[in-house]
Amino acid sequence: MVNIYHKYFIYTYIRQIYGQKKKKCSRYRFFHTVTEFLKLEKVEIGGLRGRQLSTRITAVYVEFNQYFTAFASKSYDVLDPDDDEFIKDFQNFQLRILELDMKLAAILCQAFDDCFNLESVFKLINIVGSVLERPKIKEQFTKKYDEIVRLLDEELTVCEEIYEQQMFMRSDNKCLYPEYNCPPAAAFIRWCSQLERRITVPIQHFQALQHDIVGSEKALEIIRRYERLLLKIGASRTYVFKDWSEKLAEQIEINLQKSLIVRDPQTQLLILNFSSELFCILREVHYLKQMEVEDIPQVALEFADKSDIFRTYTLNLEKSIDWYNTIQENSSSVELKLIESEIQQIDDLVEIGIQQLVWVSEDITSYLDKLRQPVAALQNRVNLTQGNLKSIRSIMSAWVKQPLFERRDGKKDAVLCIDERPDRTAKRYAEIQLASDEIHRLLYDNMLQFNMESKQDDVMWLNYVDFVDNIVYEHLLKTVGVSVGYIVENMDPDNNYAPLFEARLELVEPNLIFIPSLDPEDRMGFNNVLIELIRDIMKMASLIKRLKKQEKRNYGDMVKENPDIIAMRREILNGVSRVIEGAALFCRQFERYSYLWLDDRQECMDAFLEYGRILDPDEMELVLMNDPNAPSPSPPTIEAFREQIDHYESLSNEIEGIASFQVFSSWFQVDVRPFRHALLNTVCKWGSMFKSHLVNTVTSSLMDLSNFIRKADEGLLQIVKEGDYEGLVSLMAYLMQVKERVAKTDEMFEPLQETIQLLKYYDMDIPEEVNVLLQELPEQWANTKKIASTVKQQVSPLQATEVVSIRNKVSAFEIYVQEFREVFRQYNFFRFDCPDPYGLADRINADMARLESEMAEIQESGSLFEVNIPEFKLLKQCRKELRMLKVI
Repeated sequence: MVNIYHKYFIYTYIRQIYGQKKKKCSRYRFFHTVTEFLKLEKVEIGGLRGRQLSTRITAVYVEFNQYFTAFASKSYDVLDPDDDEFIKDFQNFQLRILELDMKLAAILCQAFDDCFNLESVFKLINIVGSVLERPKIKEQFTKKYDEIVRLLDEELTVCEEIYEQQMFMRSDNKCLYPEYNCPPAAAFIRWCSQLERRITVPIQHFQALQHDIVGSEKALEIIRRYERLLLKIGASRTYVFKDWSEKLAEQIEINLQKSLIVRDPQTQLLILNFSSELFCILREVHYLKQMEVEDIPQVALEFADKSDIFRTYTLNLEKSIDWYNTIQENSSSVELKLIESEIQQIDDLVEIGIQQLVWVSEDITSYLDKLRQPVAALQNRVNLTQGNLKSIRSIMSAWVKQPLFERRDGKKDAVLCIDERPDRTAKRYAEIQLASDEIHRLLYDNMLQFNMESKQDDVMWLNYVDFVDNIVYEHLLKTVGVSVGYIVENMDPDNNYAPLFEARLELVEPNLIFIPSLDPEDRMGFNNVLIELIRDIMKMASLIKRLKKQEKRNYGDMVKENPDIIAMRREILNGVSRVIEGAALFCRQFERYSYLWLDDRQECMDAFLEYGRILDPDEMELVLMNDPNAPSPSPPTIEAFREQIDHYESLSNEIEGIASFQVFSSWFQVDVRPFRHALLNTVCKWGSMFKSHLVNTVTSSLMDLSNFIRKADEGLLQIVKEGDYEGLVSLMAYLMQVKERVAKTDEMFEPLQETIQLLKYYDMDIPEEVNVLLQELPEQWANTKKIASTVKQQVSPLQATEVVSIRNKVSAFEIYVQEFREVFRQYNFFRFDCPDPYGLADRINADMARLESEMAEIQESGSLFEVNIPEFKLLKQCRKELRMLKVI
């Protein structure tokens, strides 16, 4: 019984112990879950959708923190296995964690799908870490391990293909590896290492995975293929390295026994004879050391140790060879002739390097110094002389690039800047004169460099001077050619450039003129302007003194004789002649307007006012000759004025339509605007003349009538008493004036109104007082006529009395004239023996003047009082005979 109890006690105790341990283990797993989820805080996914996936993982982490915070806020002891309240909360927490696991599984699977190669796959696995071991996540993510095996198989296949392709290319002495800067052996060895690393890294990552897929049959087959590939790569690398090592000693021995220098049999230029194989060996050793390759042959290492020595040799000798070749290639024959003796000395030294010295000779350093010194000295001098020639070309090239005369401000549509001619020529001439001094100085400097100061008459030096002289001439020819060619090019109609030259057409009465003149004989005319422009361009060539002192002709003479320059000059002047002819024909179309500035406006106006129209030249001639067939005077009507004004208005519109510019041969344009402006002013003067006449006529007519009405009203309203002869005469004079103006004045208002309407139609300004008078005068005139009628009735008795008196005076005067006539006929001056005919005639003339004055008074009184007065013919006959006597 005791035994049974003891066994039962032990069994019960053991069950309690294991039960508590199980509860504690489940709670330990809780802490493990918390630890794994806390790792999510630092997880960051890459790739195209990396930011989106990282945001979702962060959201999972935040949600977990909320659950964990709520769970951790409980007050019970988490490690107390007897606390059942924890179990309920833990089960609820587990359900929520399960949801988060499902979300994480979806996110990680999507992140895996976005991985584009094995490297990104293994990075994802390393970043996530143990989270993938969570049951639900592992269940979902396990399917992706098959994809890893597939990618690994593809990568291995690619590497195998690359290897096989490389081996095939090597069999044809070709290569595919991208180590272009490496020598062949080092490049192949580096390529093998890179290929090994490419496949080894993903294989190692795969083998490190804690997953059953690593031990699968397919995975093991991939590992076996990987190991076979490594063996092939290693064998190929060993073969290439061994082949390179075996040939190394022989290559070094053969190439070090070569001469330092060789000469190209065709060009006679020098070539550095340090073999490219030696350079290659030095580089092979350098890169193999970098890659820490073992078993490099000792002969290669020893040769590489001397690399600095050979580098010094090659750099020194290469510099001397480069200088020598530069002298030979860049020097002209005349320059080589001047340094021929020095070249020969250098060639003697070069032959030592060609015939006697090899790369293992002991006296190479001293030889290189002996060769370098004369070559460097000669190169410096030749380089200086050629630099001086380059300076000469550079100085003169500036003129070749820029013509002397160009379009104004460089604008394509502007004309040639002729007005800037003095400034441009002065500036360019000053530049050329300074350049002349500089060119002579540079030539003298070259003479010193060639050591020819004491041999200036030597043929070799004279040939060199001729060479430089030709350079200067060629540049001056180009300078002149560019400036002349610029004009020729812009004068070519086929180029369709904007006009290059311009002349203004102006009206300088009585002539139409061009500015500048197109008269070929005019010294300031356009033709001579072009000749002067060409002369200015040609002068540039004569401003540099000849380098050949024995030559009499200057550069300007040579340029003038150049056939191309002569042809371009002829082409320019022929083009000028053509446009002058075209411009002359163009001006003839304006001859039909010549009467506007040739005819005298006042004379035409006088004729118009007399004959009612503008007379043509033939009619004017008839009028001047008093020919009976001449036009009869006829005052102009308002319609005649309208026709004249309309004619000039129409003419003004026609002239405004004249084009502002006329282009000839595409390069010469005539600015018609000054002429058009002057002609419009002239036409306006003609039209204004007729308008002003109408305005003046209306104004003067109305003002005259207004003044007359005012004076007439005052005169008619004066009181005349009986016996007041002067007052009666004054009153009768006003009545007579009113009577004389009645017909004309009654008919004047309507024509004046029409005239004003016409003037308003043409926008003429009418004085305000004229409009006022036109409104008021008709009524005032009617009032004046009434006053005149009334006054006439009032003074009729006095008028009758005065009429009787006038008739009596007429009768008495007639009797007196008859008596005077009888006495006049008896005077002695009708006789040839009259002693003093002139004195008598003067006395009688005074008497006749008194009688004629009395006759005029009688006639005036008769006119005022409407009395018919005889002509007194006897008195007129006496006056006639007295004049005849005076003549005799």
